[in-house]
Amino acid sequence: MKDTSPKMEELHRRLIMSLAPVQRLRMACGMFETAKVLAAAGIRAEAARRGESVDMKRELFLRFYGNDFSEDKMRAILRALASE
Repeated sequence: MKDTSPKMEELHRRLIMSLAPVQRLRMACGMFETAKVLAAAGIRAEAARRGESVDMKRELFLRFYGNDFSEDKMRAILRALASE
């Protein structure tokens, strides 16, 4: 779904690009941290409904990157996370 007009998209792009690179980086990092907090809350809520405990590092990895790797690579990454 796309509900933003091309004019507003261009204005938004110009505003973002007018920021210094370090400001854009800080914004991106802040948004990612917020996304992790929200995802972790959802994972904890789902686990609580099921009465289970979770490996948060593993679950966050799956939530954010679960579709980005082949099955073999995914297994290898999950093994590496489990051994940390």
